Amino acid sequence: MPNPPVPAKSPVEWIALTIDCADAESQQRLRKFYADALGGEIVEGSVRARGMLLSFQALPNYRPPTWPSDVAHIHFEWAVHDLDVALSWLQDRGARLAEHQDPKDVGLRVMLDPAGHPFCVMTTASVRPSFRDEATYQQR
Repeated sequence: MPNPPVPAKSPVEWIALTIDCADAESQQRLRKFYADALGGEIVEGSVRARGMLLSFQALPNYRPPTWPSDVAHIHFEWAVHDLDVALSWLQDRGARLAEHQDPKDVGLRVMLDPAGHPFCVMTTASVRPSFRDEATYQQR
């Protein structure tokens, strides 16, 4: 069996993902939420968790994204073993269940973080294989 191709060396280095919000109070709520949700730590106003650095930027005219929407946006995909336990746990930390859910996908729920950003929570059984491989890699 031939070896898979080696990816080209990139001149770009991943630093952080910045999440927009309304004000300093929202920044603090998001820091706490993401640190708790991902088992991370708050470092100099950002959250370091699972190989990622998340920062939070207050914008004067911030409006949260809508869900569902035909406007493109980035969102997180999180895998969990027990969907009901995870949903309750995330809600206790400030997330809320989005009004719109896909009734055909019983293993996936769309939630909103404290600033209104959507993210997906899905059972490990419903995760695409490439996502499942990445989750296993990150737990090492």
